[in-house]
Amino acid sequence: MPIILKSAKAKAELKASLAKAEVKATTKTSLIKNSPLKTRADLKGLWAQRPRAKEVFGTVVKVWRGSRSRAPDATGYWAAYTYDEWSSKAELPSSTLRWYLDLLEGHGLIERERHRHKGTRVLAFVRPTRHALELSDGRPGDWELLGIYEKMEAAKKAAPKPLWMQPPPTKLGKGPFVFDDGDYPKTLEEILAPPPGYEVQAGKLKPVPVSSSKNSMAPNAKEDKDPMAVVDEVLGKKSGPKGEN
Repeated sequence: MPIILKSAKAKAELKASLAKAEVKATTKTSLIKNSPLKTRADLKGLWAQRPRAKEVFGTVVKVWRGSRSRAPDATGYWAAYTYDEWSSKAELPSSTLRWYLDLLEGHGLIERERHRHKGTRVLAFVRPTRHALELSDGRPGDWELLGIYEKMEAAKKAAPKPLWMQPPPTKLGKGPFVFDDGDYPKTLEEILAPPPGYEVQAGKLKPVPVSSSKNSMAPNAKEDKDPMAVVDEVLGKKSGPKGEN
């Protein structure tokens, strides 16, 4: 049912609110449109020139992900704190923090508003922009926090599936557990059986000990001779018995 405003004051307030929201949306759009950052390489260049700005942006994103504040005439969530609280979180003086926030806002990476909380406290509402999430490595849940649900669904589809949802590879790594195509265990006994060359000892999988001595590998092999005896034998064959010229 439509609401009919009969009061001239209510109509004026509604008109002013709509005009303010339109100006706000236009300002945000112009900031993003006129941003010098167009690609990820541009963003990396900014971080290389202004490493402290990267730290401030990281602080904003981290705080914003754990906040659930709402701003008038805006979708999604914000991080709302006083500038003194923001300075404490960023570990920067208030004037320095404002300078970096101005820099980030001028590059279209954050949006910032001021609203009253409980009628007395003036808080700075800050959050990353859509442009910032597109240029940085954001999480799929960030789009939901920003109130952009179509991007959230696209990010979820593009995210890699967990291992239990992926098809089995043609070969499983290196070592004893290597299965070729069509050679996967099919019964419970085959799955529980230790692989070749291994045995279960005290509930742990251990390789079967293989002796490297000649006696264990070849029972009929001759016993090892003393190395000096072998040398004497060879020299004796070449020079002949003692006393012979």
